[in-house]
Amino acid sequence: QAANLQMKEKLMGLNLNFSSLEENHEEVLEGLQPHANLRWLRIWSYNGKHLPSWMMKNRLHCFLPNLLRIEIEGADCQLTHLCSFGRLPLLQHLLLRELNSVEYIEEDEGDALVTGE
Repeated sequence: QAANLQMKEKLMGLNLNFSSLEENHEEVLEGLQPHANLRWLRIWSYNGKHLPSWMMKNRLHCFLPNLLRIEIEGADCQLTHLCSFGRLPLLQHLLLRELNSVEYIEEDEGDALVTGE
């Protein structure tokens, strides 16, 4: 049954521990998009290669504008790309630990160099 976290407007924090889940980490996380009122998010032992669409492509600040704290940890994490955290207006704490496969962090759209006349 679906968790339907988008409808849980009083949920302030979400601790997602993937250590006991064997596979489908990406699919599970994609379906766990929380309500925009969420204040803290912790993703632990995630071994997916990609973060969910609601976190990527400069969407995180749109879907979760009230985040104060984000923690992403994973000893066996396979993430190669991380989302941008720079556009979260209220972010006070960011912890990225044991993400040894990360090769790229998205640029904020507003930070891109503009060239031309």
